Amino acid sequence: MPSAPLTVSLDSRGLFIEVSGYNDKLPVLLEQVLITILDLDIRDDRFDIIKERLTRGYRNWELQPPWHQIGDYTSWLTSEHDHVVEELEAELPGITAEGVRVFRKELLAQMHMEVYVYGNLYKEDALKLTDIIETTLKPRVLPREQWPIRRLLILPPGSNYVWKKTLKDAANKADRDLTAKALLLEQIAFKLYFD
Repeated sequence: MPSAPLTVSLDSRGLFIEVSGYNDKLPVLLEQVLITILDLDIRDDRFDIIKERLTRGYRNWELQPPWHQIGDYTSWLTSEHDHVVEELEAELPGITAEGVRVFRKELLAQMHMEVYVYGNLYKEDALKLTDIIETTLKPRVLPREQWPIRRLLILPPGSNYVWKKTLKDAANKADRDLTAKALLLEQIAFKLYFD
């Protein structure tokens, strides 16, 4: 499935901006996204609506099938600085529009940037995109000792850890026998359909 032409997200390492599409239009799209982030007007009324949607989304996330939830929990259990939905949801009531305004300014004021470019672009194109980011955002350089490092837990050989989680929706349990059969059928059929 092709990715969206624009993705803006935030995780424990920082702000991620991903643009994709025709290479001749990427600089224009990237610059417009960066200007929008810089000039973003966080209105109280819109903030309240988005905060309510996010709260509902977090609550609904806990009602998804277990196989949807397992990836997030696995990442949380094996990462040094990761958060699960319950932790994020618990913080939402105390977050204000003014707090987000201050956070945005702090986030954009000083940073370490990494630019990854792939596809049918030349080195000069990659340098042009990097220059657009630097000249538009104009951040102070974050000292190397403050660069975010994403560390994963390495389990020693022979480890046998169990982490149990009670689902919010008790009726949402997977039938192991049925799931195993479905996964086996998927593997058998995949080769036929792929070829």
